[in-house]
Amino acid sequence: MPLLLSRAAARTLHRLARSDSREHVRICRQLAEIEADPTGRHSTALVHLGGRRSRCGAWRLLYELGDPIRVRSISHRRNAYAEKG
Repeated sequence: MPLLLSRAAARTLHRLARSDSREHVRICRQLAEIEADPTGRHSTALVHLGGRRSRCGAWRLLYELGDPIRVRSISHRRNAYAEKG
């Protein structure tokens, strides 16, 4: 299934590409895993948010299943859970 990044997620990924290329590569690999198997072992269902979460080191990816898979946010662990409140 194809991935569709939200504007905020794309902006974070672009910013990360310029500042920390190693983390950028890790997140891109995780996005490829999500695209291949969206409900795989790397993800957890989030009932209260209506989507799924995937961890990638210190980063959290929130996404919704569908066609296409919608990546809502890419956040550092310090900021990831402040979004839901």
